[in-house]
Amino acid sequence: MMNLLKILIVDDDATVRIGLKTLIAWEQYGYRLVGEAANGQQAIEIVHREQPHIIITDMKMPVMDGLTLIKTLKNEEGFSVAFLVLSSYDDFELVKGAMKLGAVDYFLKLELDVHMLLSCLDEVRKTITSADSSCENETVGGVSALQSKVIRNIISNYFFTEEEMIKQLKQSGIHLDTDSMYCLFIKINNILIFEESTEEEYYTLNYGIINVITEISNDCFDAYCVEGKTGEFYVIIAAQKDMKNGKEEELVALTARRLHKMLWQYLNLDCTVGIGRGKTTLDGIRKACHQAVEAVKSHYFLKNDEIIDWRNCPIPIQKGFILGDCNEIIEAKQQLKHALSVLREDEIASSLKVIKENLLKSGHSKETILFILIEVFTCVREVFDHYSMSTHDILLQSWRTYTEFLTIKNVEQALSWIDNLREDLQNYVRNEIKKDYQDVVFKAKEIIDENYSLKLSLTDIAMRVHLDPSYLSSLMRKHLGMSYSEYLTNVRIEQAKRLLANSSQKLSAIAETVGYPDQFYFNRLFKRVCGIAPGEYRKRIQNQRNN
Repeated sequence: MMNLLKILIVDDDATVRIGLKTLIAWEQYGYRLVGEAANGQQAIEIVHREQPHIIITDMKMPVMDGLTLIKTLKNEEGFSVAFLVLSSYDDFELVKGAMKLGAVDYFLKLELDVHMLLSCLDEVRKTITSADSSCENETVGGVSALQSKVIRNIISNYFFTEEEMIKQLKQSGIHLDTDSMYCLFIKINNILIFEESTEEEYYTLNYGIINVITEISNDCFDAYCVEGKTGEFYVIIAAQKDMKNGKEEELVALTARRLHKMLWQYLNLDCTVGIGRGKTTLDGIRKACHQAVEAVKSHYFLKNDEIIDWRNCPIPIQKGFILGDCNEIIEAKQQLKHALSVLREDEIASSLKVIKENLLKSGHSKETILFILIEVFTCVREVFDHYSMSTHDILLQSWRTYTEFLTIKNVEQALSWIDNLREDLQNYVRNEIKKDYQDVVFKAKEIIDENYSLKLSLTDIAMRVHLDPSYLSSLMRKHLGMSYSEYLTNVRIEQAKRLLANSSQKLSAIAETVGYPDQFYFNRLFKRVCGIAPGEYRKRIQNQRNN
């Protein structure tokens, strides 16, 4: 009997949810509805309870939209689900974002029918069935998928009890039999190499990195490597029973240096390695991982140190800043990053206001205050580094070296520094807004006109003209009267119309020529823009000429 794949429907429109539920006899075709949700937040609760294989989700919803839902679940370690996206005619930017995040396909609500939905669901079934047949036994760099899942669950606070963790370690064959362990956190410094890779190149690169890490780490230890976020890798190392403490630490540091050297030598990848240590307990392993991550974060202020032991971090790691305990600061930093990227002066002020209010809370030590300031400075610097801009030239009042941060003696001086930072950032935004950027928009237009047949994304274009993608899109609306995606679509469809009218190429060839490898998608898009299918358009032109 066919295994039933579990499906969750997410849409704020009850009519759409009812329509989907009654569109097909789900169980007859091998599927089972496990729930429905009116927004992404409700969906996440159901996902954790029911663990569906497939989520069919709308894009625009209150509380949490579809794109945020996909991002949230994609970032959950060890979690895998296939997304099918429902969209309206004005959702194209959101749909593109969803597809970039790995959504399988999307459907226009008004055009969705039984055949279209079942065809897509069956393709997803084939993928899931194929993956399940080898998932538990598949290994990458000597670490099985099950072992990777267990380690990720430890890092991401999935386990709630020591007993549960020990049971999973034993079942997966992970041997951490000594009292203590180490974590190496490896961060590839050039993250763009991943973002610019095709899916195949990304997989090949990741596979190579994990193999190098595993081979080097297992020379001297029992070690397990798993991937974290893009370009980040954790190595869990079991301490050796018969080795003296000092000798063991030297060997771990040597292993870290060898990893740094070999990743550069074999894969031309520069990286930073953080070292943490903890007890072989649930809290101890998490602590070691946190220490290693924080060690790497301090790299901005230790430019000559690529291997950083957590004990040598310039800023002491605060107990109050262990993962998940500083949501207010994290959210303010994210808001600040976003505000700088899209040039929002008001958001810069509001995010820094939150940080100032946090500094005024009682109980913060001098070290904690310094930690917060450096976190904020690092956040700003990351944004400007991303766009190849000089932070030093922009922060005329608030630029600090690490040594100069140490001269901040109290909360009043810290608040004064944040005020200076706000003035610098707001001046930067005002100067940027004064620029018309018309020449930049036409440069972007020229890139699209010359490369419309290639796989182009707004991020690709924005990077080439050194602007934030969202800001470039708003500038294109201002100067061209349409968004990036609308302009690209118009260019491609106009070229397709010329080819349909003046050539005998097959529709599939024309679709690929103008940048749409999927003819089915091209047909839908052409009909949406022109009101008729490509084949009908060609016949109409031919009839007009014959008459």
